[in-house]
Amino acid sequence: MNGLAGQILRVLAPTLLGLLALLPDAVGAEVLFPPQIETDLIGHYTDELPAESRVGRYRAPLASNKSYALEFRRKNNYQVVLLLAVVEGPSGSRDKILAILRLPQYGKDEAVRFICRLNGQTTEEKQDVFGIIDWNTPAGMVPARLGWHVNLETLQFEPVRVGTVMCEHFGVD
Repeated sequence: MNGLAGQILRVLAPTLLGLLALLPDAVGAEVLFPPQIETDLIGHYTDELPAESRVGRYRAPLASNKSYALEFRRKNNYQVVLLLAVVEGPSGSRDKILAILRLPQYGKDEAVRFICRLNGQTTEEKQDVFGIIDWNTPAGMVPARLGWHVNLETLQFEPVRVGTVMCEHFGVD
């Protein structure tokens, strides 16, 4: 190509190639996990996360509202709890990420539990509480070392005072 058309093509070609290189990231690409910034996950769906983040995946609906769920995900030492909205669509339901809590490192003898309640609450009172427990304790309701309450009004995880959360534990396998 000679002339004006050739000059325009030579000028625009690098720009067009650069835009095409970005296209897979903008359309249908997996979301980074762990993300560069935790809030980068908010608004995405769990099926967009890489398959390796499903190792150790643990999910439970919220006690107060089954339209929401909590999900534990990890990759290496990066461990989070996600607050999800169960979104119904034409091809089934998908889990949209509303909030994320990066968990502090905990011991190999500890585990995250979603079936928990605040001390003094009955099982009929729907408490959206979860915690980290000692894996080696006997089966039953055990105290959580750390605990959080899910606030659906603010879509945030709120830490609860140590010693106020009891979690269901099925004992050591």
